[in-house]
Amino acid sequence: MTKSIQGLLFLPALFIYTLIDKKFFIFKDLNVYKGIALFVFTIGAYYLLREMYNPGYINAVWENELGGRYMNTVEEHTGEFLFYYNMLLKHHFKEWIWLVPIGFIIGISFRNILFRKLTYFSALISLSYWLIISISKTKLEWYEIPLFPFLAMLIAMGIFGIFYYLLIEPKLKTIFLFPVMSFLFLLVCLLYHILKWWTKFICLKNILGTRNFIN
Repeated sequence: MTKSIQGLLFLPALFIYTLIDKKFFIFKDLNVYKGIALFVFTIGAYYLLREMYNPGYINAVWENELGGRYMNTVEEHTGEFLFYYNMLLKHHFKEWIWLVPIGFIIGISFRNILFRKLTYFSALISLSYWLIISISKTKLEWYEIPLFPFLAMLIAMGIFGIFYYLLIEPKLKTIFLFPVMSFLFLLVCLLYHILKWWTKFICLKNILGTRNFIN
């Protein structure tokens, strides 16, 4: 099995979040570099041992985990750049995807700094991971599964925020906030249906174009 690289796909987002959150002291912590060295040594030793007992293993790792699968289409598993976006829109998060931007807007509006940080973190992880797998030449439906918990977190922020502002916040603030949230809700729903019909239009156009080309 050669799927161990998957866990490292979140590193770019974690690095960016560290910079955004201004946790610069992490880069001065010697234990961080000790941990990195231990990780590289342990994983490197494992791969070298596997290569000794199973010649060609490192090449298999390259073809199935790194450049081979990422820069080239493997086993005809191909797709356009928006492949995973369309999967979320049409299948995996079909009824919920429109709540993601609402959850983000509500999440960053919380006065509680932990909620705001969690919102930014979930959004950054989701966007970064989605971009990485979307650029890849090889595409499979289940590659986007690690996105689900973070998208669900953003959706939960939106649902929680609605009840929080309606039931906990002072009535005066609720009077002004509820119409704004309702407007955002309707706006996102409208955009969702526009994107949905536009996607269908593009697909139909491509199908008709292909038929005309064949004829």
